[in-house]
Amino acid sequence: MRGFNLISMIVYHFMWDLVYLYHIEIPWYQTTAAYVWQQFISWTFIFLSGFCVFLGKKSMNRGIQVSIGGMIITLTTLLFLKEQVVVFGILTFLGFAMIVVSILRKYLVIIPPVAGFLGSFMLFFLFRNCNRGTLGFETINLMKLPEELYKGYVMSFLGFPDPKFSSTDYFSFFPWIFLFLMGLYLYQYLIVKNNRTLWMRPSITWIAWIGKYSFFIYLLHQPVLYFILIVVFRNR
Repeated sequence: MRGFNLISMIVYHFMWDLVYLYHIEIPWYQTTAAYVWQQFISWTFIFLSGFCVFLGKKSMNRGIQVSIGGMIITLTTLLFLKEQVVVFGILTFLGFAMIVVSILRKYLVIIPPVAGFLGSFMLFFLFRNCNRGTLGFETINLMKLPEELYKGYVMSFLGFPDPKFSSTDYFSFFPWIFLFLMGLYLYQYLIVKNNRTLWMRPSITWIAWIGKYSFFIYLLHQPVLYFILIVVFRNR
């Protein structure tokens, strides 16, 4: 699933590069269907990361590693793509989520998996629009949040972006931590509570290989795409 999702993300980012870096007209890319595609990719990555966070014994180390990857992407875009800077991108979020969950693990696993999943689902539904200044989910706005929350980089990191804050890839702690926890509690219910083991016998081994090394492929895919596009458009 992660390998398939990574391939989908690479295709999406390739189209993004065409539209926003090379100004190629792709009308479909601005439609609701394209938005749903982008959201599906992001949601799947976060959910699967939560599901897999306790599969190994080094979740803290992985969190630090992924956080460093997020810092590398931020610094790279600051140096070479100043108009497309990534601040608090998905790797930064995932790394921090892994670290926080690792620290709080003994408390999180006390919560019954079904209650944890449903509680996380409700909180994700409630906070989905907090980046936009309201509580609610997508087109459902339940109430407007105080403007005082939306000040500074710390609040931007938490999910309440300052009006001056900007990022081409923004995944704040809220609401996405709740989607991450939904994955964690599904793992707790399916694997831990029911004493089952994960049988992984992929029928498409190369996609499974991509999923296994998704972190490193994620770090490298945009530079590779940039190189391809530079070669293709070098005479234009």
